[in-house]
Amino acid sequence: MLRGSYSLSFKAPDLGELHQKQIWAITTGTFVDPLRSQDGARQIRGLLGGNPNLQPEEGKVQYAGAVLELPAIKGLSFTVDFLDIKIDHLIQVLDVGFLLPTEGRRLFPNAVVRDNSRESRGPVSFVYGISENLGDQLDRGIDFGMRYSLPRTRLGSFTFTAEATQNIKRGSDSKQGGAASSTS
Repeated sequence: MLRGSYSLSFKAPDLGELHQKQIWAITTGTFVDPLRSQDGARQIRGLLGGNPNLQPEEGKVQYAGAVLELPAIKGLSFTVDFLDIKIDHLIQVLDVGFLLPTEGRRLFPNAVVRDNSRESRGPVSFVYGISENLGDQLDRGIDFGMRYSLPRTRLGSFTFTAEATQNIKRGSDSKQGGAASSTS
């Protein structure tokens, strides 16, 4: 048997993501700025809240697969399924723990605002913590399955299954001037 599907999805921003009042806040935890480790750990100021300019998330899902049953062994079947999921305009809020290290600075170079009046790598003035459309997310993989159903007995029905997933590609593109990051 062959099977497949193609679908489009849509998720509108929720009311909090759109209209929550923007406020200044201080992190509850402390963070070490990798560019100024000599300063030690400290709390970081952030601008938090909603964003009325958010666009909806849009997704595309492609799926194709096959089921193989062996007539010689009744009750045994194998499955293989390919899936490709892509979400555009992903809505997220990034936290300080992600934005300060190298990867966060590379992907979102404008999210951390520094006081550069004294030096080129001045202390962090604040971080943007408002809801944003942060780019795209991609998940691609293959699912494998095996199922064996024993003939019905007076004790009942028994079925054994095994399933595995191979991630081919998982990644995101922040659309903020950094390159796409992925894990294969």
